[in-house]
Amino acid sequence: YLWLNKIKFFEEREISSENYALLAKALQLERWDMGNIVFEKGSIGDKFYIIIQGKVGEFSVLHFRSLCT
Repeated sequence: YLWLNKIKFFEEREISSENYALLAKALQLERWDMGNIVFEKGSIGDKFYIIIQGKVGEFSVLHFRSLCT
């Protein structure tokens, strides 16, 4: 769990080693292929994502339509 305190979000907070251990125990690894939709705008947030490797982008249907016309 020591890698968690290297993430800027956690780096800026005072979190005890015990709480880092609890957080690490609760984490679940998810792998996504490029192009997959992880969540949609307006959906209820039930997860907190930590991107370890790769990039995430935003896709808008309105933007897609303007590119196709």
